[in-house]
Amino acid sequence: FDSETAVNLLRVWRSGAEMFQRAIHELEAAVAAAQELPGQASLLQEGVARASLGECWYCVASAAGRSEMTLLGHTTQEAVQRSQTLLEASLAVFEHGGLRETVAYADALKDLGKVMQCFSLDEARAAKVLTLSRDLHWKLLGPHHPRTLNALRMLEG
Repeated sequence: FDSETAVNLLRVWRSGAEMFQRAIHELEAAVAAAQELPGQASLLQEGVARASLGECWYCVASAAGRSEMTLLGHTTQEAVQRSQTLLEASLAVFEHGGLRETVAYADALKDLGKVMQCFSLDEARAAKVLTLSRDLHWKLLGPHHPRTLNALRMLEG
């Protein structure tokens, strides 16, 4: 960030930890609210909320790793584990709802692959998940869409 952006962020959030804590709180509330919705819409919304929460924990893990300290009371590895667990749970929700052919599912695959790749969890599984994401983005959005290109970039790692 440039210094003006950093000053503005600190004015609003006071700290990165406060920003992450608020995001986690809001996303946990979104998961709970989605579970109360009727029908198929609830599964799509729950899957998206869980995936977003998983991505948030990836950001916590990345920030903690950069600073080599705990963040929100969690080590980098604990935050990575939360991220992976939440992303896998989001995929299970999408699969349970028959929502495998959605951009949201493709995005969650990409985020899971990113977590596994960036934190060297399981390179073979990361490549498989990122390949599935790239192929699904390609099918749904085309080869030149930014989401497709992002999945491809990550796969080429």
